[in-house]
Amino acid sequence: AGYVYEEKLAIASKYLIPQTEEQSGIGTERLNLQEEALQKMIKDYAREAGVRNLRQLLEKVSRKVALDLVRKNKSTDVDQAPATISLENLSTYIGQPLHMSERLYIGTPPGVVMGLAWTA
Repeated sequence: AGYVYEEKLAIASKYLIPQTEEQSGIGTERLNLQEEALQKMIKDYAREAGVRNLRQLLEKVSRKVALDLVRKNKSTDVDQAPATISLENLSTYIGQPLHMSERLYIGTPPGVVMGLAWTA
């Protein structure tokens, strides 16, 4: 058993994002994670049945935002605008997607099998 996409989205929105913001010390007003970025994070980065990898990705984003805020505050004393995580800059925070698509091939070329059976 595991979570489907919609359940992961609800768990991330209600529990994981506020929890990681609190743990990293940035607060809810310093991070603006857009809905599209969260959806891409779930679909292309965290496709396991549970939410452990999704939590780790959100923690990674929160740590990088906190580090950016600390570096910017050293240079200036002015309050910074919240960091916005969108589809365009998501890969700068968590790298390239691990899973690109559901299927590797549209049609199977010769020599490629979809399954392997073994009988004794």
